Parts: sequence; C-alpha cells; structure tokens
Amino acid sequence: MRKLSVLALGAVAAFAMSTLASAAPGGNGDGGPPLPPGATQVSENVYYLGKKRVDGVELEGYAFVLRAKAHSAKGQGPTGGRKPGRGSCYQLIGYPAWTSAEPWYVNTSNAPVSSMQSSMDAGIGAWESASGADIFGSGSPDNSAHAYTTADGKNVVEFGNAGGGGIVAVTYVWGSRRTAIFEWDMIFGSNWGWSNGGSSTTFDFLDVATHELGHAAGLDHPANACTEETMYAYVDFGETKKRDLNVGDIDGINALY
Repeated sequence: MRKLSVLALGAVAAFAMSTLASAAPGGNGDGGPPLPPGATQVSENVYYLGKKRVDGVELEGYAFVLRAKAHSAKGQGPTGGRKPGRGSCYQLIGYPAWTSAEPWYVNTSNAPVSSMQSSMDAGIGAWESASGADIFGSGSPDNSAHAYTTADGKNVVEFGNAGGGGIVAVTYVWGSRRTAIFEWDMIFGSNWGWSNGGSSTTFDFLDVATHELGHAAGLDHPANACTEETMYAYVDFGETKKRDLNVGDIDGINALY
C-alpha cells in the first residue's frame, strides 16, 4: 500500500458521508454502477463514494461512468452544470497528481479480448507521452486481484458487472485533496461485445481503456459539448478516436503533470 506525503495543496471537500466497508463489484439494481452503501450521484456520470482513512490520511472516492452514446443526455449542458476551465475542454477531479508511479494488475479471467495488458500499456503511453511524465507504473497479470469500490491499496483492471443504464465501464478513484491520488480500479462491462478495433457492433478496448486511464491520472469528464475529447463521457460502437488525445485532454493532463 502506498504511503502518502503531505502537501499543502487545497482543502478537503466538505461532504458528509459515512465510512465505507470494502465492497466487490456488482450492479446496484437501479441502472447505475456498482456502488457501496451511502454513495450519491454528484453530477452526470459521477458518483461520490464517501471517505476512508488510510495511513492516517482521509481519502475521498469517486466513481466515473462511461456510457454508450445511445444513453447520452441529449440537449443537456456541461456535466453537472460545470464549465471547462478557461474555455478548454477538460475538467480535473481535484486531487494533486500522482507522486510516484505504482504497479497495477490485470485480471484476464473474464476478458473477451486478447492483449488486454498491452492495450492498457498503449493507453498509458498516450497519456505519458502527452504529459512527458511517468504517471503509471508497470502492469502485471493477477487473476486473483479484483476491482473494488473502496480503497484497498491495489490498482486493478478487470471485466465484470459494470452496472446498468448503458454503462460500458466505470473507474473508481481514491485520493486526498491535500496530498495526491491514492488508488484506481476499473471495471469493463462484460455484458457488451468487445474487440481490438474495427467492429461496428463492439466497443474497442483500447478506445475505452484510454478514457478510463484519464480518470486514473486525475481527469474528470469535460462539458458535454466536448464530444471530440478522449474524456467525453459517452462512447459509440466501433469508435476508436479516444485512442488519440484531443486538445482538451492534452491541456488537462499537462495541468496536472
């Protein structure tokens, strides 16, 4: 489990939530993503998971949902009523950047695509190349590891039940507004068709993985008008444009690293 160094950066957001117990992935039954008890929706496609104290540091968690384009809220304004900073198409979660690169683990036991880990590496390469920073550590296979809705000190990606309501994938990010990002976990929806690119009836794994890794690096969804960004909160079948970062994505990652 990583140790957090104290940095004088910002204040802890004032949310009143109860301490959460560890919870494994599983749909919540109302069309939303798998969530622990007490979690609340704070904006479109973003859920607040509450607080957890780790190594003497109070962490806060968020779940970021990527939905199929058919489920987009057409005609709505920016996500959660927010506007991107200074006219750019990016939004930050609000945590300081990672202070060191950490290992992550791939559970391929239910994976419908091959080369899951190499695709993750390619997505990481897009963000690290744009920022010039070593954001993520090395990945390795571990089919005993699982993505959880609460912090357990291990960054994990796997296929499983991502929830209903057109959810394609969900990433859980834990961190402190005083220190840094602590942990991420990702679930890719096993109920969808997946491929390694080109199919008009499946989701492209690298396309979606690059988006999810943006959350793990510290980026939120931009305004709904920012449809060309990798971090746009909706994805379509056969789409591959999220593999390559757009101007807002690059501005956002460079605002952090």
